[in-house]
Amino acid sequence: MPLRPSRCLRHLKARDDVCEALVNGKATKALVDTGATHNFVSEDEARRLELQASKEGGWLKAVNSAAKPSHGVARGVTMHIGSWEGRVDFTVHPWTTSRWC
Repeated sequence: MPLRPSRCLRHLKARDDVCEALVNGKATKALVDTGATHNFVSEDEARRLELQASKEGGWLKAVNSAAKPSHGVARGVTMHIGSWEGRVDFTVHPWTTSRWC
């Protein structure tokens, strides 16, 4: 089951949007969006975290940009935020120029 960000919010300080996290046993930062329905990771970060993405198809569309094909889905990835631990699915996105966190 994908991570629902609101389930981990109790582990964050008030007003924090970006938090420290462990993904696949490696430290990273996570942008928490309580209205999100999916979890995304850049191709560069997926490579750094050594995530294994399937070749599942799909398209992603960001504001003011053309739709692009996703670069797969990494399923059942172990993630820790604060005292919360679970398994999440990440869609690997093709945008590598933005650093959100």
